[in-house]
Amino acid sequence: MVEGLGLEHLINLFIRIMENNIWTLIFSGIVAACTAIYAFLTIRLVRETRLSREYHLEAFMLAYIVNSETSPDVISLVIKNIGNGVARNLRTTIIKDINYQDGNQLTSLGLFNKVFDFFPPNYENKYYILSLAEDDRRINDYIEFDIIYDDAIKKNKKQKFKLEFKDIAGMGKITPPETYIGMISYRLEKIEKILAKKVNK
Repeated sequence: MVEGLGLEHLINLFIRIMENNIWTLIFSGIVAACTAIYAFLTIRLVRETRLSREYHLEAFMLAYIVNSETSPDVISLVIKNIGNGVARNLRTTIIKDINYQDGNQLTSLGLFNKVFDFFPPNYENKYYILSLAEDDRRINDYIEFDIIYDDAIKKNKKQKFKLEFKDIAGMGKITPPETYIGMISYRLEKIEKILAKKVNK
């Protein structure tokens, strides 16, 4: 009988130990899962913080062509830093040039023959390129060049631009202009003509 009680006692003790081990294993599993989730969220937070910091330090150059509001045949090249960081040591390399009637090329523009030490955010330069009215065959021509610069994130960033004149050709002039500034200029021009007629009478 004593042996039976001893055996039963041992079995109960073993069951209690096993139950405690199961709860310990469950608790350990929960802690491990929470730790893994926390580590994953921390990694994501660090990555997003790094991307946010880079976003505020990165420069991003944009080049495009526009026609004049008053003379649609006149084409200008605009270079703008649309990033939040400063572009440094900005320079260009011409891939496809154009020849002007006087023998000059794009290298006659300030953009293509100098290095800009600083190009701040939201800063832009505008360069007159040509007038399609002088030579309408230019409509099928294009310019192609690289802009190379440094910023706080990376050195020697390079962006390639191929700008075709036909993309903006045919954009006409609206009379009266659709913008408020254009409308003011239009109205002032009409007033000037009326006053000139009155003075000449």
